[in-house]
Order: sequence, then C-alpha cells, then structure tokens
Amino acid sequence: LERPGYRIPAAMERWRGRVALVTGASVGIGAAIAVELVRFGMKVVGCARDVGKIQVCSEVKLSVCGVTKCKLTLSQ
Repeated sequence: LERPGYRIPAAMERWRGRVALVTGASVGIGAAIAVELVRFGMKVVGCARDVGKIQVCSEVKLSVCGVTKCKLTLSQ
C-alpha cells in the first residue's frame, strides 16, 4: 500500500485510526475508496454482496484488514 514519495494529505491526518464503513468495497469505486482509506491509516469495514470478491480484494489490496462473512437478510 505504500507509494514512494507519497504523503498523506494533512486533511486526512485527523481520520488516522478511525473506522470507516465502505459499501460496495469489492469492486470499482468502493474498492478504490477502501484502499485509499487504509492507506490513510483508517480501519476499514468493507461491505459487499459477493463474499468471494471482497475476500479477494482484502487479500490483494487490503492486506492489513480481515474479512468476516455476515449474511444480512430482510425478514418481516
């Protein structure tokens, strides 16, 4: 996740160590946001409909985070 010469913007320093919930974190913009937030030092909870995709995303891009499977259903 480190980039040579990359500095965390001062505006993001206040968020270091805080928790962010990112929906759609397995692909596209959601995955990119999750990666950047981890890079800024945040703890990211990523949500996605496809457990397999988010697990791959966690292993490849968010190596500092883990994945826990949760099945959410709507019941009445």
